[in-house]
Amino acid sequence: MKLKEMNNKMAQVAFSPGQLNPIYLASATASEQNDLSANARPTLDLYEVDVTSPSAELILSGSTETESRFSKLIWSDYSSTNSKNLLIGGFENSKICLYDYEHILNNSSSLIQSLEKHTGAVSSLDINPFQPNLLASGAGSSDIFIWDLNNPQVPMTPGTKLQPLDDINSVAWNKQVQHILASTSSGKCVVWDLRKNESIIKVSDSVSKMRVKLVGWHPDIATQMCLSSEDDNTPYLQIWDLRFATSPVRVLEGHQRGILSFKWCSSDSNLLLSSGKDSRLLCWNPNNPTVNGEIVYDLTTVGQWCFDLSWSKRNPNLVCTSSYESQVNVYSLMGGRYNVTLTTSSKIMDSFGVDNDIPGSPTAIPQQSVQIVEPLKIAPNWMRNTCGARFAFGGKLVTFGKYVDVHHPEQQMTGPTQAQISSQRVLINQVVTDQSLVEKSHNLENALQNGNLVEYCNFKIENSSDKNQVAIWQYILATFEQNKNSKYLELLGFNNETLDNEVKKILKEHHQIHQNENNLVQSFENIGLNGQNSSENSSMFGKSEEENANDNAFDDIARSVSPVNLHFNNQTENLVTELLLLGKYETVVDILVQEERFTEAILISNFFDQNLLQKTQQKYFRHFYKNKFSNVSFEK
Repeated sequence: MKLKEMNNKMAQVAFSPGQLNPIYLASATASEQNDLSANARPTLDLYEVDVTSPSAELILSGSTETESRFSKLIWSDYSSTNSKNLLIGGFENSKICLYDYEHILNNSSSLIQSLEKHTGAVSSLDINPFQPNLLASGAGSSDIFIWDLNNPQVPMTPGTKLQPLDDINSVAWNKQVQHILASTSSGKCVVWDLRKNESIIKVSDSVSKMRVKLVGWHPDIATQMCLSSEDDNTPYLQIWDLRFATSPVRVLEGHQRGILSFKWCSSDSNLLLSSGKDSRLLCWNPNNPTVNGEIVYDLTTVGQWCFDLSWSKRNPNLVCTSSYESQVNVYSLMGGRYNVTLTTSSKIMDSFGVDNDIPGSPTAIPQQSVQIVEPLKIAPNWMRNTCGARFAFGGKLVTFGKYVDVHHPEQQMTGPTQAQISSQRVLINQVVTDQSLVEKSHNLENALQNGNLVEYCNFKIENSSDKNQVAIWQYILATFEQNKNSKYLELLGFNNETLDNEVKKILKEHHQIHQNENNLVQSFENIGLNGQNSSENSSMFGKSEEENANDNAFDDIARSVSPVNLHFNNQTENLVTELLLLGKYETVVDILVQEERFTEAILISNFFDQNLLQKTQQKYFRHFYKNKFSNVSFEK
């Protein structure tokens, strides 16, 4: 939708940089304007673009006269010692002039510097996005110069001049790689590597024979570019990828006649604006692989051929067009409705003196109509929420946005680089409103910074009323002790003296039990069961005197020996566990040997000490040969 307009001036246009507020539009008398009167001088004008004002007229804020008409105009981010955001114009008299926009607003002398090196009209200019002091310019005779605006006396060239000599129609810096430059001339596009000071590739379509006029780099993809031609036989845009430079990867077909200008939106790579001789202003989504391209915005400019376009960096909704019909218009991509005045008369009819009284002549009757323009079909990046926050239950705060990693104080003043800005992140935070908790957090941070961790743990132990919290801080304090393992065991309730007393008690009990077992063995030895044959004359069913004596011996043994229980009890199991934790493996093995649990004793001794293993084996073999009745078990 049209918001602002300016008539009776054919101009090169450029919006102000994004950091300037309010938004200004620079308008410079174009070299295409040939109807200047003898007394009229070309001018460079600044207009304030106030979209809140209902008036359709642009507000003139400042103006200055220039020595020649402009072939190209850009508003740069470059700032010198005394000036900032300079306006740079390429003139038809082969000069490049730098202007201070603040001086233009104050109606004072605004010309800062004039660069003279070219031999023809300077038809193309571009500022390096990484180093704003580097200016690329193209003119006649295949001249391409790289100017260092800090020291512009001796410009450099990207390489050997192209042959045959021809006008340089367009130059463009790569948006991702700072030493790559593209230029167009003689219907071809050439890519230069300034580090090698030579051209690295020439791009041309051998199938369609399209004569390239303009070039523009993809804002996000380093190897992709857009090419266009003003030839009516090839009225389309070509998207090329230099990794596959044999043919274009995408062709955008929508114009019916040649393309006069196109601009890629620096705020959203999904938007590419083009204007053609068919009086149409089209906005494309060049990243959509749809056949013939996706048109997301279509505006008919009512018979206007727009030769220059400009995107507003501060408000990307705004685009400016300049046409051969001496009209400068500012449009909004958000659509809407506005009045259009249509007339059947023209300047040609007025020049020939054709009036309405001649029969058959067209009647110049102004007609008012309302034109409705649909907004963009896709949501642009600048209208999407870059950050946001929502509260959730339980004091949770959910936020999303781009995470910025800034470590140095000077970067906090100048802002982060693109490499320091990562993709979108979602964070869930706990919102705390308890001031006492905040104070505790500050105390902990101070202790961590100063290294007073032992004092902090003692402070928490003394001021904690909860037994569990006291125990936790005691364990944390134990980590700073030199013999922290012993401290851990002490906190767990293991006492060496208590364990030694229990071990002595257990061993004493087992010693008494084994003494009884030895008495039992001695009693068995007194029995005459030595494997000898009984008397041949003894009766099968009767008992001899020796047998009766043996029966009495069994009765005496049964009355004198208490029952033996060889099973572990819970107390002994707990004692063994505690001894293992304390590392007293020999004591554990002694208890297991006393309990005749040789398997566990051998396994433990084998794991910890080979000498202990040999001692355990000797005890096992000694016990095995000594106890002839090891398989006998007596239960009560």
